[in-house]
Amino acid sequence: EGGALNQLGTLELRLGDIDGAERTYRKALAIFRRLRHHHLGVSLGNLAILYRQTGRVKLAERAFERTLALHRQSGNRRFEANTLGNLALIYAETGRPAEAERQYLQALAVQREVGNRRAEGEVLSNLARLLTDTARPAEAERTYRQALALLREMNNRNVEGIALGNLASLYFVTGRVVEAEETFEAALAISREVSDRRSEGISLGNLAELYQATGRHEKAERTYEQALAMQREMRNRRGEGISLVNLAGLCQETGRTDRAEVLFRDALAAARAVADRRLEAFALGRLAGLFRETRRLDEADREFAEALVLSRQSGDRSLEAGHLCGQALCLLARGSAAFAADAWRNGIEILRGLRAGADIARETRAMRTACATAGVAEFGEDSR
Repeated sequence: EGGALNQLGTLELRLGDIDGAERTYRKALAIFRRLRHHHLGVSLGNLAILYRQTGRVKLAERAFERTLALHRQSGNRRFEANTLGNLALIYAETGRPAEAERQYLQALAVQREVGNRRAEGEVLSNLARLLTDTARPAEAERTYRQALALLREMNNRNVEGIALGNLASLYFVTGRVVEAEETFEAALAISREVSDRRSEGISLGNLAELYQATGRHEKAERTYEQALAMQREMRNRRGEGISLVNLAGLCQETGRTDRAEVLFRDALAAARAVADRRLEAFALGRLAGLFRETRRLDEADREFAEALVLSRQSGDRSLEAGHLCGQALCLLARGSAAFAADAWRNGIEILRGLRAGADIARETRAMRTACATAGVAEFGEDSR
């Protein structure tokens, strides 16, 4: 009965019945606890996954730590590896990239030791995402391809869709927009095929961002609204925060700065609710840019400084670069052209290392416009 309840809870979670899934998992947990059964760790781990997906990060981390202890006590290496991978996800999402990488590598070693190729593909996919976030795009792409080969071999369609979505994001940030759009669409199709509502909401948000970047503003706004509705239904506060930042950016781009500020602040609240330092840095940096645009330079300077601290803590070099370039334009507006040039060049140097051609072009255009407005020379050939 407990095993059947665990399976039912997992189905309910995928279909979006969050309350039903939590009730079902708790029933399974009670049965295994009463029987002192070795599957107690499995039930607790399922509940921890639900906590993570609904933004209860501290609860999730404690539950995963208890789950790991139970699996080690029972000698179940396969479940131990699964839990190590889940803990690594928590560490990655809460700005602890070095700890996350160590846990992923431990999980990978154990999955290979026990021959669990299905789970090995999932760990590789998550590791590739961490490699992307910590400025190792070539290694990330190789790792995604390894992951996808395994996931397809094992017919793990759900995780294949997630991996495709993350690979599409890598294509997008490295300027391969056509490949990115095709791959985002493939990820969306799989999420619908397997009825994974959470992943569907994430895929919609990713597509909306691409539509925005390619000038399809009305389509982008409609798709952001669809994504937000689904993320709220699934209580995916992290995904909601990302979509809010991007929708706020679209509002800012189309002249609706008051609405943009409200949405940026909503995104910050979501990021802080789930203790996601990277998302908080993302939202703060965008809010700082809005303050700069609306000539609130003291506020802009303060928020850029805080965003830089957070982006460095989270290990996200792309965000750090964007914040350096944004801070440079704020310094320029305050009359500190020499300091501005240094900050901007530091940001561009990071972007070169990431092969982020589209970001370099965008930051260069912004720099040239700001220098023309300030009546100073551009920051130099060496920074282009």
